[in-house]
Amino acid sequence: MSKYSYAARVKTMREERAWSQEHLADVSDVSVRTIQRIERSRPASFESVMAIAAAFNVDVTELRDAAPSIYLSPECSSVVSMISDYWHEDSVRLEEWLGNLRQKRNLAEQEAQHGRCLNLDMKGPIEAAEAEVQRLSAQIGHVERLTERVKARFPYLERPGFEEAIDACGEVSVWKVFSEVPVPGTILGRDDAVVRLPLELQNLYAKAVSTHLFEKFEVCISFEPPDDFDEEAPEDTIRHYLFGTIQSPNSADERSAIFLIAQW
Repeated sequence: MSKYSYAARVKTMREERAWSQEHLADVSDVSVRTIQRIERSRPASFESVMAIAAAFNVDVTELRDAAPSIYLSPECSSVVSMISDYWHEDSVRLEEWLGNLRQKRNLAEQEAQHGRCLNLDMKGPIEAAEAEVQRLSAQIGHVERLTERVKARFPYLERPGFEEAIDACGEVSVWKVFSEVPVPGTILGRDDAVVRLPLELQNLYAKAVSTHLFEKFEVCISFEPPDDFDEEAPEDTIRHYLFGTIQSPNSADERSAIFLIAQW
């Protein structure tokens, strides 16, 4: 099995040529099912990928999806190792989520429109359908924001899931707000975020700020708790994660979306 993801590039090259999945399967002599699996970021044999590259008349390396625009330390943490296999599936998963939400909104819009056309006393059902349209529209807008950031190559996580991964690795975590963006184009650093940011990461942080994609930047510090709680955690057990964050449209929802910028 190939260790790379080819989903985005294969789909883009196929659509640029106005080829169907069936046509690509024919000219590359692989099954339609294999094409579908590759475009959904599922495992495929290297032989199949080579056959598709030959059909496109390109080198196989040109089919590889770009790597995330993030920094990971050479000694990648066990938490990052747990989640890294799923990064390449984010775009596919979010696009499927968007499609499902749009389908539900279309149905709610049809319900409201049909109820109005009946000229019956259906105020209650019509208002319920309209409220559902509004709710789904807000959710669609949020998922579109998530998708935009993933396409900018920032891996997407939800805070509770990340914290559960840290806990599963036997570590504890502390979160610090690094800076905030009260309005686009303005950045306010937090004086109490006394965290060293290595030289190679400062430019990466500046680049992430310049994208105007995030409302806040936070650092998660995780470490293996020492046997004696009065002792400080050994330096070699401390991990830092820099995230850009956006809040859920539901103000009561604490599941802010976090996007990994760096780990060291």
